[in-house]
Amino acid sequence: MQTTVLWLGTLVAFVAVQNGVTQTEEPTFPPGRNRWFASQYTECSRTCEGTQTRDVYCRRTLSSDRSRVRVPDRFCDQDDPRIKPIERRSCGQECATYTWDTTAWSNCSAVCGAGTQTRTVRCRKVTRTSDTFVADRECIRENIGLKPRAQRNCNSACSYETSAWSVCSVTCGGGTRTRTIRCVHTAGDGSTTTVRPSDCAADDSLTRPRGSEECNTDLCGEYRYVWTHATAVVTATIFSFLQVDHGRLR
Repeated sequence: MQTTVLWLGTLVAFVAVQNGVTQTEEPTFPPGRNRWFASQYTECSRTCEGTQTRDVYCRRTLSSDRSRVRVPDRFCDQDDPRIKPIERRSCGQECATYTWDTTAWSNCSAVCGAGTQTRTVRCRKVTRTSDTFVADRECIRENIGLKPRAQRNCNSACSYETSAWSVCSVTCGGGTRTRTIRCVHTAGDGSTTTVRPSDCAADDSLTRPRGSEECNTDLCGEYRYVWTHATAVVTATIFSFLQVDHGRLR
């Protein structure tokens, strides 16, 4: 068996060759003090929820010249009362998703006709551990798109509905008849609701139907005969007058 001594800085390794096979014995280490050493952390791998790493190993400060050499971790496990420092840690803030959050549109401000609708628009921030509303500038900074509008025009559909005409107040001689008029709002689902007359009146596109009108304007029986007779007498008198006058002209 052939044995070769290799000098590795301050470490000594023995390499033995037996039957053509190389065997390396663990190097010996000069005496010194063993302590854990940790290098500086690397830059964070991501701007949010990233990781940082560093080199952690057992380092011996030699008693002879105070130089330092790396030795197997077991030496620090035996000599250093501290636990081996971590080699990896999380870094960066929590990753977050930003969105514009909108509520449902309010009812139209006008019951009938043109009005406005409003809604609440807020910047929403969602992380693994939280779901909160934040200042609008954070959504603007993240460039997620224009803030949705919080107001829009609307038009509420209304119409007048009328009942059938009532019976005339008199049978002859001129009377009146009436009907009920109501203002009706029609919702988007087709359902209808009776609203205040002033709501329809506020809609310039609507014309209110008449609520009353004249009826049975013919003269009643006795007065009809008198009037007819008087008309006949007047007609006959005029005719006679014209005949006399015409005779004179001859």
